[in-house]
Amino acid sequence: TWENKMAPTTVSDLVRLALFPVRNIMDMATKDLKQGVVKPEASPTASLTDHVTSFFAVFPRVVITLVCWYFMFPIEDARTFRLDWVSHVFIRDLIVTFGFAGPWEFLLYSYHSPFKTNLAARKFN
Repeated sequence: TWENKMAPTTVSDLVRLALFPVRNIMDMATKDLKQGVVKPEASPTASLTDHVTSFFAVFPRVVITLVCWYFMFPIEDARTFRLDWVSHVFIRDLIVTFGFAGPWEFLLYSYHSPFKTNLAARKFN
């Protein structure tokens, strides 16, 4: 079952989950992802291991979100609606979007991507 193949069994497995996205990038560069693809199965119940795994998988993303919100959003300026802080946030978000989504699009869909064949087995569409 999915739980037996994907659930962490050791502390090192939990650490690997917490190393998102570094571990994912290393896997793309070094592993042959076409072999051994585990397709998860839906389960109506979740064990304690499933909850702990989910926590460690989501925790780095939550920390990144909170750090960005706390340090990168002009909360004092946003108390009033003005074009200066709105344009600052808009331009910053455009740069971040094209900085992350653009390279990811290249990795997944470009004919020149060195990872396209390895990632084909992992794509949802």
